[in-house]
Amino acid sequence: NTFSQSSAAGITQRFTRQGVYWRRSSRGWDMISKHIRNPDATAEKHRRIIKLVEYILNPETENATEKCVYHCARGFITGERSLQLNVMIALSEDATRSKNTVEHFMLSWREGEKPTPEQIEELITIWLAEMGLNGCQAIYGLHEDTDNCHLHIAVNRMHPERLECIK
Repeated sequence: NTFSQSSAAGITQRFTRQGVYWRRSSRGWDMISKHIRNPDATAEKHRRIIKLVEYILNPETENATEKCVYHCARGFITGERSLQLNVMIALSEDATRSKNTVEHFMLSWREGEKPTPEQIEELITIWLAEMGLNGCQAIYGLHEDTDNCHLHIAVNRMHPERLECIK
């Protein structure tokens, strides 16, 4: 599965292998996007969402060396974090036939690269579009606890306007 696209972020190709999305730029293959399975799939839906969003925004509660240095959200009518979480949970709970509407992804940069907030926002715009999730709720945070900056994303596949779960 390979396709071409150009943008200000320099993305030229992408392909998928075993759940990992690779990005090719003018410098070579330099970014991955990985779907992270929920380790506690038996927990109630709202508890899984709360735990995921808490980890993204406050990773130091699980690991003292982790730190979220930038965070933001998309697809909400409010900018207040606690309300965003409640709205995400409520919309997810409306999807009674889908057990897991909120998914966890991680995007990772090359060692030593540190994206600006503008680059992160552009990447999120492109990534949501390429994943077919435009308009969906997303809460994301940049972590700097490894040699590679990485962005954790919680995205609700339940579209807030169409009220349908996107596959």
